[in-house]
Order: sequence, then C-alpha cells, then structure tokens
Amino acid sequence: MAIKQPSKLTQQEIDSLNKLQQSNQQITFQFGQLSLEKLRLEEQERILKNSIENLKKEELKEFNSKETFSKKKNITDWEIINTIDC
Repeated sequence: MAIKQPSKLTQQEIDSLNKLQQSNQQITFQFGQLSLEKLRLEEQERILKNSIENLKKEELKEFNSKETFSKKKNITDWEIINTIDC
C-alpha cells in the first residue's frame, strides 16, 4: 500500500482561503460591535424608563402637595396650570 503525499495548495487557493478568512473575521467583528451597541441601547432604554417613572412620581408628589383629588370636581387648578391644552 502506497502512502499518499499531501497535495499542495496553489497560490490561488491560498489567496482564496485568506480572503474567506478575512471576510469571516470582518463579519464576526461586526456581530460583536452590533452586540455591544445593543447592550448600550438597552442600557439607555432602561435609564430613560427610570427617568419617566421618576418624573411621574415627582408630578404625582407635586399634585398631591397642592391639590386634593376629588371625583366631584371636574378639573383641579393644578391640572389647568400643568397640562397642555390639546
């Protein structure tokens, strides 16, 4: 039984493999960047949601300190002052 000699790659095959490897590395890098950007955006979203919640709490606190809510009264003075007329 004869032992097969390993065949050598041509320069064109080597160049093709190098190009494929570079493309693969670029895509992998871009996916990494995308993942990092997604994490940054999720963090920004969390911060903004917290800001909205804090604003709602402050607004309710201010309302409660200046007004007494009543279902019998149509609109409070605070609502007149602090809401946009649509």
